[in-house]
Amino acid sequence: MTGKQLIMNLNTTNKSTPNSEYNSMTNLQNWDGDIIDCHIHPFSSPETRLCPHGQPNCAKELFSELKRAGITRCCGTMIRRMENPEWADIRGLNDEAVALSRLYPEYIPGINVHPAYPDESCRELERLNKEENLYWVGELVAYMMNHRYSDPGMKFVFEQAQYLGMTVNFHDNNDLEEIASFCNDFPRLQLVMAHPRDGADYLARCELMKKYPNLHLDLSGTGLFRWGMLRHGIDIAGAEHFLFGTDFPICNPGMYVAGVKFEPLTIDEQRMIFADNFKRLAVITP
Repeated sequence: MTGKQLIMNLNTTNKSTPNSEYNSMTNLQNWDGDIIDCHIHPFSSPETRLCPHGQPNCAKELFSELKRAGITRCCGTMIRRMENPEWADIRGLNDEAVALSRLYPEYIPGINVHPAYPDESCRELERLNKEENLYWVGELVAYMMNHRYSDPGMKFVFEQAQYLGMTVNFHDNNDLEEIASFCNDFPRLQLVMAHPRDGADYLARCELMKKYPNLHLDLSGTGLFRWGMLRHGIDIAGAEHFLFGTDFPICNPGMYVAGVKFEPLTIDEQRMIFADNFKRLAVITP
């Protein structure tokens, strides 16, 4: 290859995104629209404080740091490790989350459920849907609550969530067959996998979303540390399947904001990932 040919190749736009789309892309350094973080874990006690390096120290600091990163609203569950939780423990986490949302209106509580208590969990979904207008379940973290998604009681919980028009965000074990079974068994239930993972695992998740319109992915946790992975995932599955998330306060929220901003996305794709997809799935009106 000659030097001239090399320069021509380097200046050629990737065929997956037409030149007209690249020309419509905005410099997101000046992005001033909503950025909604669909995946945080707020806290109100030492037991629910997931801060491996000591910060933040209180809820006020947590929401202040999210705001400093440019995040305007957020959602997620309070969680703590429980070997044999009673239903009162699960209900207590939900009550704490709702109480926190009274103090910080930018926070939308995620709902905790447990398959060991299917009847109580179904009533809890109905209660919080009616009383608080909540439509977001999770992030569910099975290993923290000592259960499996394949436990018999989870079927009834998913059925109730589907009936109520809710969305379930769950930390999976990358068992794609199990995730596909959820999509098939509950075709009207919107499901959001937590964390992109990497390499072949990420690509397999994208292909699964391409197959199932009710399956989505939040960008929290493992994040966007591989250049171009979000652009590539959108080209496979479509921007409507991706949601912005951070896993704060475990992870640095500024890195995730910058990660999405630096990807070559159209204005519509940016808006969908930062805000509109969550608003649609969580039934949020402006």
